[in-house]
Amino acid sequence: MSENSPRVHTALLWIAFIISVAAVRGAPEAHFRSADRTEQLAPGKKPGTFAFSYTNSVQFSQERAFPVNVLITSYLVVNDLTKARSLVKVSDSSPFMILADLPPGGYWVSVQMPLEKNTLYWSSGLISVLIDPHGLATIHDPLIRPLTLKKKMTVDGPMGNVVMTDKRPVLKWEPLTGATNYQVFWSAEEPGKPLPVGGNNASTSDTQLTIPEDLLPGRRYQWSVFGKDATGRELGYWSAAFFYTPGGKEAFQKAGPWPTTARKGAAYLGISPRPGGSSGIVVMNVLAGSPALAAGLKPNDVLTSFNDKQLNSLSIGQFVELVRAQPIGSVVTISYTRDGVAKSAQVTVASMP
Repeated sequence: MSENSPRVHTALLWIAFIISVAAVRGAPEAHFRSADRTEQLAPGKKPGTFAFSYTNSVQFSQERAFPVNVLITSYLVVNDLTKARSLVKVSDSSPFMILADLPPGGYWVSVQMPLEKNTLYWSSGLISVLIDPHGLATIHDPLIRPLTLKKKMTVDGPMGNVVMTDKRPVLKWEPLTGATNYQVFWSAEEPGKPLPVGGNNASTSDTQLTIPEDLLPGRRYQWSVFGKDATGRELGYWSAAFFYTPGGKEAFQKAGPWPTTARKGAAYLGISPRPGGSSGIVVMNVLAGSPALAAGLKPNDVLTSFNDKQLNSLSIGQFVELVRAQPIGSVVTISYTRDGVAKSAQVTVASMP
């Protein structure tokens, strides 16, 4: 989801929301740490492609549920088995290797349950691969752990097209085996806006939580719940629950979907942004051949200012609008932190190819 390739916006909305959880909590847990590595790929068998290989192993947060599928998809396709460039079936916890001849571009690597078992576990986290025109691959890879699939929790409600008249509704879910604590997140979505603005969270050892604040009318609320064991390890979650407050359903029907399709020639930087809480905007991925890549930006960089405008109070939608408002060819100054070190970059705004 670059700020101007939003065909994946809807599919990645919940992924971005899930990943933003770490920013809300504070420092991420050790098993979520990631690292970038680069490697020069050899030419592939097909002209214009490069030979890519990836090795890792698969584990589950609870009982084993092999076999699973490992797939590589374009940035414009998310977890679509019918459009995967490479598909490997993994039958046990031994290391696997996937091989694929890929043209330059951006790709995801993920592990997905087969369709007949997709009610058991979520897909693993997405590993990003950027291949430049010369075959140099940048891989954003959780090197210190296997690719882990986490249980799909069962949510009792509220969920779906329901309207909650209580100002402080009760969120309910089924207990998850082994979980001793549940972390709950919620955020309000406004009609005609691309992403929720702000958000809050609370924890409980119970299987329900009363939202401790009055909800706003005319909104759609997203909420998620994560089950953790006594060590803080996440065993499972449910991330796609939502409900309306009075007037919200009608307001969203009237507003229609947010116009996410970017026109060719629109201003773009070529990053996949996600919320970073009070820190700023976190770079989820950098598109191959983009202005951001040329300026040296990398995944996990935290953007703190854009031409001296502070980013810690902006939603993703507001950040997207800020980028799109820049003249093509203009140079913007972006301040950011990488591993806690303050840096800055001059990025030339380009037109969406």
